[in-house]
Amino acid sequence: MKNTNKIVILASTLAFLFTGCGDETTTSTADSTYLTLSGYVQDGQTKEVQEDAEVILHIDGGVKTTRTDKNGGFHFNNISKDSKYFIEVKDINPNDNITYAPLLTSAQTTKSTITTIENIGALQIYQELNATLEVRDAKTGELLSGFFLYTDPLAGALNGIGQTLAKDINGSYTFELADNGLNNTVYLSSLKNGSIKYKFVDPTLQLNNVTTLKAGEKKVLYLQNEDTTKYSLTFHLVDENGTDTTSPYKVLPIINNVTGKTLYIQQDTQNASQYKIELSKDDIGVNGFSFTLMNFDSDNDGFNDTAAQHIKTNQTAFTFDKDSFDTTTKVATVPVVISKIKNKQVVSSKTLSDTSKIYAGVENTLIIGFDRPINVVTEPQISFKTLESEDVKIAAISNPNILDTDKQTILTTGDANLSHQVYIYDNDNNSTSKTDVIADEDGNVTSPYQTQYKDTLHVTNNLKYTMKANNTIMEITLPSSIKEEVPFSVSVQVEGSLYNTPRSIYSETFIPKSTKAINTLSTLVVDDADFNQTQTYDVLTGNADYINGLAPHEDTLIKIMDFNGTAATDPSYIQELIYATSAKGSTTSLTPINGNGIMYLVSPVKLTGTAQLLSVTEEYNDAGVKKTQEHQFFNTIVGFNTTNIVGTNLNAPILLTEKKVKIVHTPKNHYYTDKDNNGIVDGLNEVYGGNVDMVTGFDITPANENQISYIYKLDLSNKITASGTNSKIKKITMKLDIIGGTGSKLTGTQTFNIQ
Repeated sequence: MKNTNKIVILASTLAFLFTGCGDETTTSTADSTYLTLSGYVQDGQTKEVQEDAEVILHIDGGVKTTRTDKNGGFHFNNISKDSKYFIEVKDINPNDNITYAPLLTSAQTTKSTITTIENIGALQIYQELNATLEVRDAKTGELLSGFFLYTDPLAGALNGIGQTLAKDINGSYTFELADNGLNNTVYLSSLKNGSIKYKFVDPTLQLNNVTTLKAGEKKVLYLQNEDTTKYSLTFHLVDENGTDTTSPYKVLPIINNVTGKTLYIQQDTQNASQYKIELSKDDIGVNGFSFTLMNFDSDNDGFNDTAAQHIKTNQTAFTFDKDSFDTTTKVATVPVVISKIKNKQVVSSKTLSDTSKIYAGVENTLIIGFDRPINVVTEPQISFKTLESEDVKIAAISNPNILDTDKQTILTTGDANLSHQVYIYDNDNNSTSKTDVIADEDGNVTSPYQTQYKDTLHVTNNLKYTMKANNTIMEITLPSSIKEEVPFSVSVQVEGSLYNTPRSIYSETFIPKSTKAINTLSTLVVDDADFNQTQTYDVLTGNADYINGLAPHEDTLIKIMDFNGTAATDPSYIQELIYATSAKGSTTSLTPINGNGIMYLVSPVKLTGTAQLLSVTEEYNDAGVKKTQEHQFFNTIVGFNTTNIVGTNLNAPILLTEKKVKIVHTPKNHYYTDKDNNGIVDGLNEVYGGNVDMVTGFDITPANENQISYIYKLDLSNKITASGTNSKIKKITMKLDIIGGTGSKLTGTQTFNIQ
């Protein structure tokens, strides 16, 4: 049966739970109150019958079990008439690569006293395809987790046997639906989630019909929070030693950093070092209550002389979220350190943004906090490096050979002479000829065999910025031109605005992450990195076509027409450069990173999750005959990078080591030099901070110079024994359960042609 441990159910409209178990027998009876119940299981799309499926009948509080025959058929004897029942169909073949969706329907045996055999016909099952329903707070947009959603009213009565219950992934609910084009009604068990009660934004919705979903669809359900809970937040003012400090004011202003509005905290009548404010759930919001306590004049001399060192709660600057409050009293206290600003005290600064959420290709906001109001002296600027290629000059051959028309046979040895940037030689008329200019004044020519990479510094001045919270917070808009994995630095020069304080410079370096995602498994590629088009490999000859543009370099020749080859009218050639002697130097080879049985899963984004190896297809030469062999794997699991592989009976779990690379499209025997502006061989590291390698040999051309790819090495060299000579793996099939970059979870089986 083509399935993978999924359950298919034919069920009654039972409102009770079944217990007990039992095996089907072949005993027959003539009693008019009993009959034989029969049917068969088939794929609803292909109509293929499903052999050896386990079929379980639940009826009259008991359980009967059987398996389908080669025609997909099954039957149960001694079944009570006029009884409600349901049937489960379980797959027992874990090696198939088809996943079927759950099926749930109702049935009842006949009342007829004449009928002795009742045929219920085909139980049609369809391949599974996920659908998603996001449940969001209508006001904040927050995803709401913890609801009970399902696609069949029997799900509750049957304790979820049908797997129709949605999987709750942080408020995004995934349903495993049959890919049959039909709508599925979505049910919601309750609008109460924990202690919070919600209501539908759309008043026409009901719990028994919040929406409909087809396989593959994605929708959003908006709910309105009816919570009126109030939260009491106390600001406890302390000095730098943790001792209570006071303010001469009954009321102090704070800034809501989200809305920009000014709020006021009231001094506690019983404790002068404490100020309070009452907040609603909406004040706290999805990301917490983010505030700034304004600077104030502590000694009434007319100058603001304090700086509030704002807290950092739950890794978010200036934020106090609802989970920080006591679950019963809804009360919380936040200490705020009040520092006294002294004359000529250097301004202190701190990065307040979550630097792990700075992304390439989009505008980002960088938030910087200062310990007092400041003036900007020099506008903010950003600097970064780019990797650029340039030509490499090498010496042309001084006295090269002249080759025949075949470009291999030597006609004369060393008879041409490099002089004044051209080659001079005696032609067929025994007079002197010369080529066009081929070299510079030093006798050097541009090498086709190697490339030089260098890093170049770029600086962008006058970044957009705004000042907030009494000039103590600066928000800088970072341009969308920042590149994935390329470190950049932001700097700005400031001085305190209240006193004659020394100027200070804020400077920090960040590494942008990618916002890219993959939405289909077909985006991934498997390549053995051997410079060849693997699908063209002929196991009978052992030959394959090179990837376009990656064939090895050949010698550089100059055609001359007045020095004939063997045939009087054919040209001959001067050997300007010989690869074997002219290409190399203090260079690094972009060599292939392949090996026998080694391949690479290539992705444009970082992958997390696991995969199950199902099979590989091998081609080989068996005494002059091309043959194919499929190798099956059983329970062979692989994890991406640091994925925690959990489970039992795993057959040698494999960890796929991640490597971030720039895939360059250069020939098999190409070389490169890597230097920075000072000639130090370190250009690639300067640009990417040592986090990216450069590789070639893949049948993939980067979209642009800054494209980063992620490759995951899959070593099957010790898991497959070659079936013959010139053995080559042509295909691999995996069942993947992954997230690609910022995308959603992808689950399914994919067969890859090895590139």
